[in-house]
Amino acid sequence: MNNIKKAVLTSLTLAGLAIGLNAQAAVDPSAVVVWTGKVPTVNAGDSLLITGLGGSQEALSGALAPNNDGTFISPSIILEARVNDGSATTPVVGALTDASWTVKGVDVAYGGSAQTDQEVAVQIDGTDVEVNGTAVAGKSSISLTVSQSKALTADVGGKDVQAAVTLMATKA
Repeated sequence: MNNIKKAVLTSLTLAGLAIGLNAQAAVDPSAVVVWTGKVPTVNAGDSLLITGLGGSQEALSGALAPNNDGTFISPSIILEARVNDGSATTPVVGALTDASWTVKGVDVAYGGSAQTDQEVAVQIDGTDVEVNGTAVAGKSSISLTVSQSKALTADVGGKDVQAAVTLMATKA
């Protein structure tokens, strides 16, 4: 009986150690959840304003949901050209008016830095447009998106990604 007790006690001790080792070896999962943004700006012109849908002067911003490899397609942001019934310093949203839209710059950064192998594209109404390229003319309203279509070689997991497009509207 004494041998049986020893065998049971030894078995229980070994089982306890095995369970303890497995518990210590297990790694709990973790995740990084990120919200990031750049304060958007709209500079009024003397006779023209850029607004959001319906003349909204709320922030012209959207959210990005990048993939693990750094690729993303932004949701569309609707922009409108409006007559400025005020002045450049005190703008007043007026009626819709046709404008020529030109992309002046695009910046995409992961953790504050651009990636050398990123392939960024800006689309107006679903058509790719070049920075400082031909203006999209005669439109009072546009749909703007930005995308990064190439899987990045750098490990960008856990980094904030931010995309900013600068554009200009001139009276048509």
